[in-house]
Amino acid sequence: MTPLKPILRALTLVGGIAGILAVGWSAEYAPRWQPLRQSLQQSTLPFGMLAYGAKGKILRQLQSIQVLPNDELSTNPSNRRFDTTRAIVNKKTRSGIQVYGLDSTTPEELPSSSVMSQAMRNSSPAVLSLAIAQSDLSDPDVGLLTNSDAKGRNWERPAFLSYFEQSKLLFASGVGIRIHGGVARDAPKKSFRVYFRNIYGATQFAPRMLFDHQSDPVLLFVLRSEFETAGVFANSLAYDISRQIGAFAPYTQPVKLFINGEEQGVYILIEHINEGYLRAHFGHAQFLMAQSAVWAKPDSGSSQQYQQFVAWATDRSPLSMSEAAQKINLDNFVRWLISVIFCATPDALQGPILLDLTQPDAKWFWVNWDMDHSFAVTNLNAAEHAWEEDIFDRFYVREDPRAYLYHRLRLGSAEFRTYFSRVFVEVMNHRLTDAFLRERQRHYAELAEAFGYDAREFNEDVANFLTHRKAVLREQMNTYFATGKSFPCLVQSPAGARVEIDGYPEQSGYLGWYFEQTPITLSPMETDDHTFSYWLINGKETHHERILRYAITAPTVITAVFQEKPE
Repeated sequence: MTPLKPILRALTLVGGIAGILAVGWSAEYAPRWQPLRQSLQQSTLPFGMLAYGAKGKILRQLQSIQVLPNDELSTNPSNRRFDTTRAIVNKKTRSGIQVYGLDSTTPEELPSSSVMSQAMRNSSPAVLSLAIAQSDLSDPDVGLLTNSDAKGRNWERPAFLSYFEQSKLLFASGVGIRIHGGVARDAPKKSFRVYFRNIYGATQFAPRMLFDHQSDPVLLFVLRSEFETAGVFANSLAYDISRQIGAFAPYTQPVKLFINGEEQGVYILIEHINEGYLRAHFGHAQFLMAQSAVWAKPDSGSSQQYQQFVAWATDRSPLSMSEAAQKINLDNFVRWLISVIFCATPDALQGPILLDLTQPDAKWFWVNWDMDHSFAVTNLNAAEHAWEEDIFDRFYVREDPRAYLYHRLRLGSAEFRTYFSRVFVEVMNHRLTDAFLRERQRHYAELAEAFGYDAREFNEDVANFLTHRKAVLREQMNTYFATGKSFPCLVQSPAGARVEIDGYPEQSGYLGWYFEQTPITLSPMETDDHTFSYWLINGKETHHERILRYAITAPTVITAVFQEKPE
């Protein structure tokens, strides 16, 4: 009897060869493959082929391609030379893109530039124009606006971007566009993410142009809309305050946005927390990064390592400050807490958690994110006056490790309560000075006027908030951290002489507020003309030592007495 297995192997081999020949014949002659053959002979490719196929890879390596949205875009006669045959794609999954040589195209010729009249360019100090195929916006099946809940790379659409300052075109490129946000996806005005990839053109925004030159390389940014009555600058102001406190927060800047030549109003460009942000602010991108939530999977790094941290953080047992300091950056954690408490951010448990993988003893830390509800500008806040909002009790133990850590440390560690109180006093007295807060409030009032944005009500509300917030927080600190009452301390010194207060050089006339458990520390700063003699406390000569550490238990005036040096 002939063995069965060799026969089956032979039949399989013959069948396989026949199958390959059949596929080859089909690809060469069958009508269904005609579009594919044509696409390989033309300058028009499906997105998937350009992104992942061999031909697309070669073109990208040669840097000889640029992306053009589908031909519904071109209503301006100057753009019609780009109107080649539309790419052949599965309409249900991906829009097509077209390619053409970069050498023959100038930034002014890109659709996002040519669609902009001089009046549009002159309309605001900074203008951003996007040009995108109308089908990629509003098609029922593949449009971004009509499928605003859809996420991921499959819902990124090719577009063009042009950026103008003082009406001058400074940068233009092909880009990728996605819808951005959580609940904002359901708002009438959408927010967007803008991606820079070599498949579209530039791999980053032009250096030293955005975000006060603090954020290069810019590989991705968010275009944030004003989707509530909150005031478009609330997020930006909260980020400025957070960075002044010492927390990490993105940089922002306003633009007037146009899409296909239609004005969309004032939007805010925001750094996105991605590889570019990490390189710009930390010098490298080797971080474990995850959304700060107990259920999150890291965007980069070990999922097991993050879950081990979550298990430790969410344990219900008492936690000492020294134990916490072995795992988390306590200074960052406390300054994040103070930033969201001061800004009255009701939905504060947002943003990423990171771990530097290049450091063997690295500690977990956080970056502030999405603070648009700050300053009690929305109905998420319940206090009668915005500045009275109590955020200390908003850290619900649910999904974020920070909430667990906050309650475990506040309730279980007297050392942490003292440490938190000391940093709070430092921030309120030396970082969030009245001068700083007034300057930031004026800055955004002036920006609103320059962009033609009616922010009068918001500016008035914020001015009142910033005026009253510190006093309310000092009372709330006693409720949650048992600090006792706070008292003012005025420090005086002769003209030309300066005193270092709590490690900060200050002028005569400094006024700070202190709890009994957070004493003031003073040290005279020698000058060419003065030498220190002694301290007066409430008019009494009591201390001759140079460094004075004094508990403030009542309203106090401290005077640094100097003598002029003999000539």
